Amino acid sequence: MKITNLEMKFKDKVVLENVSFDVQKGERVAILGENGCGKTTLLNIINQALTPTSGRIDFEDFKMTNQNRCYIMQHETLPDEIKASEALNMFARDKAAKAAGQQLAEKFNLTRVLNKHFARLSGGEKQKLFLISSLQNSPEYFFLDEITTGLDYNSRDDLLTFLAEVFEKNSDTLFMVTHYIEEAVRLCNRFIVIKNGNITADLTKEQLVERDYSLVKFDKAMTGFEAASSADFSYKIAKSELEDVWQQNFQHIVSYERDFTRNLGEIISVENKM
Repeated sequence: MKITNLEMKFKDKVVLENVSFDVQKGERVAILGENGCGKTTLLNIINQALTPTSGRIDFEDFKMTNQNRCYIMQHETLPDEIKASEALNMFARDKAAKAAGQQLAEKFNLTRVLNKHFARLSGGEKQKLFLISSLQNSPEYFFLDEITTGLDYNSRDDLLTFLAEVFEKNSDTLFMVTHYIEEAVRLCNRFIVIKNGNITADLTKEQLVERDYSLVKFDKAMTGFEAASSADFSYKIAKSELEDVWQQNFQHIVSYERDFTRNLGEIISVENKM
């Protein structure tokens, strides 16, 4: 897919300006930036929910339809009285999808709430329900817009673990809008940063690591720590590295988790001018 010179205006306000980049099938792209920078607008243009003011998208081998795409935004909702099981059946396109939905619910610990009404589900359970409702139809393209907003840490972690397992086993294409670098690093392999409607950075995960941004370094240390066995000497090394990174970068980690994308956009803007 080739995106060329996209511009989007709402009345006299320019939301996106001169946005150009290519995407290959199977890429998992995080769209990062502060509130109001144009992230969701760009997502909706790619998803064909909005038509840009100018510019073009050549979809090439991207054959997106309502049947093969999954689009989930923050605060998705259903009628309070509908049961989770009824929602799964309602969104399934055929009997095979219904069977797949039941299997996914069992695999990802949703069966215990299938008889609950939607109003009684937690935020994490609601988002997992929407994801499974789409996954049962075997989508190829995922559009996720700040789907962990309002979730507590444990619910966020559970949902991210669920998604990481989904994407680890297939080559589906993901476009994800998020404020949290933790989410982006766990799920994506490409990071597009938008500031004031313009792309200020387009980085691979390797480039993030090479630039040695604090939270990416922390994430790398955490991965080593979790992979090491407590019976191995490597566990002590990984734990030591993790503690060192945490102590040295604590303030950076906290600020990046809260407002990483603004900082990264500004840092890269300055670097590019040097």
